Amino acid sequence: MLMRCNMMIPPSMKTIIPLNSENIMLSESAQITFEAFSDGQKPEQIAQQRQLNLSTIYFHLSQAIELGRLELRQVIQLKNEEIHEIEDKLLEYSSEKQYTLKPIFDTFDGIYDYGTLRCVKANLSRRIKGQPLKRRYRKIEVEMANCEAK
Repeated sequence: MLMRCNMMIPPSMKTIIPLNSENIMLSESAQITFEAFSDGQKPEQIAQQRQLNLSTIYFHLSQAIELGRLELRQVIQLKNEEIHEIEDKLLEYSSEKQYTLKPIFDTFDGIYDYGTLRCVKANLSRRIKGQPLKRRYRKIEVEMANCEAK
């Protein structure tokens, strides 16, 4: 970890900026999924019990991640290198392409399923907040550069 202008900067240049999620709620269906997951059920069990697609369950869990109610590592088991590789690919795409995961899925030749990609994207969104990912990332880099120039 680097310290710049009183900002802790991890080696990957990404900073954690928590969202204010107090006024943002999960949908009723997502809340049910979140509670079942929090009670120890696996996504596959929740999908079977609720008669929903597994992709829907991961969508619900990704919403909880983005709101800060779950941590990425609670939902998916990837090495840090894999997470950073997916994040870097998400940041490479233009803001228009960031709304779909197909280009990311194709880049990795299907190694990572859409649920995993959606959860990593939600975690990155939570950490960088508010604008399309690429714009947010550039803003952080500019702020760091301005700070270092002083």
